[in-house]
Amino acid sequence: MHDLVIRGGTIVDGTGNAQFTGDGVAIDGNRIAQVGGKTGPGRRDIDSAGQLVRA
Repeated sequence: MHDLVIRGGTIVDGTGNAQFTGDGVAIDGNRIAQVGGKTGPGRRDIDSAGQLVRA
């Protein structure tokens, strides 16, 4: 289980790939653990629908 999962936003991951809408960004402690894909449950979830998420 991740500490925080930001779900439903448009993700820009900084790799130069196109932005995408995804399940989210998972954060463990003070580090990004996963970007996109099936992030699984989080202790806290943030609904970012309609928002831009930079990871």
